[in-house]
Parts: sequence; C-alpha cells; structure tokens
Amino acid sequence: ASDVYKRQALWDETNFAMNNMSKQNAKILEGLHPNIRCIRHPTLRPLFFSHHQKFVIIDDRWAYVGGVDFSTGRYDWSEHRVVDPEGRYWWGIDFYAPLVKKTEQTADPDQLLLDQTQHTRMPWHDIQICVNGPAARDLAYNFVQRWNHHKTTSTKYARNPKYPIL
Repeated sequence: ASDVYKRQALWDETNFAMNNMSKQNAKILEGLHPNIRCIRHPTLRPLFFSHHQKFVIIDDRWAYVGGVDFSTGRYDWSEHRVVDPEGRYWWGIDFYAPLVKKTEQTADPDQLLLDQTQHTRMPWHDIQICVNGPAARDLAYNFVQRWNHHKTTSTKYARNPKYPIL
C-alpha cells in the first residue's frame, strides 16, 4: 500500500571480521518497494563493534524486542535442531557451522558449503518479547532518534531526499 513505510537501520559490518552482506541486503530490500528505505551505519569501521539493538515496531503500538537476529544461519526452530543429514530443515548457508567453514563469503545463499552428514549446525536460540502501548512508543522514539542521527551525520544520506528525517 502507498501509505505503508518500512524503515530499517542495518549494521554496516566490519568486513574483515564478518560479512552480513548488508550492502546487498539494503539493495534487495529497497528494490522490493519504493516505500522501503535502509540506512547502513556506522560509516566508520570500528575495530570493536556491536549490533545488538534489535527490534521491530508496528505503527508505534506494538514492538518485538530481543534476539531477532536477521543473519545468516541464525534461524531458530523451537526444537533447536543441530543435525539435518537429509537437508530438510537447513539448506545452503543456513546450515551454519562457522568453526568448520565460514559461509558469509558466498554470493549464492542456496549453495550447500558443508556436508550435512558429517557436521552439525551451530546451536542457536533467540528469545524476544512483545510489548505494546507506551513501551512500544518509547522503542519507536529510540528508532527515530537513531535513524535521524545516522541520516544527518552521514554524507551518503544527509542530502538524499529518499531518506527523510523521521
């Protein structure tokens, strides 16, 4: 719908440490609809880093907060499966075992890089909560502050009208 907007702040990762393909993800997301915009930050590449502030906000009324980790290999089933020799649950780079082989560097996310009969997947468990009312509005305000900060301090976004001040 023309009155629905999606704004996403993606962590502009330090590529020598890991590659979450944020540049490619931003391009794909923005190509899905003209009302989708992604700001990547930080513009400086810190040696030490964190990208742990994660939430999804809907209409400033509902928010999901916590371990919503939109990254390669981070999908979590309630059964917490780590083996999948038939490839029914995990395929491609989502069969994630970074101590065996780094999988972030592939351009084809469906390419199977590990033998699933010989290795286990890295265990993963995410927990999140849903809040509403004033708590959701506070999270929306926090996102607006972060978006506007990244918009106004980055030469890439500061003068680009496609990325509005919220």
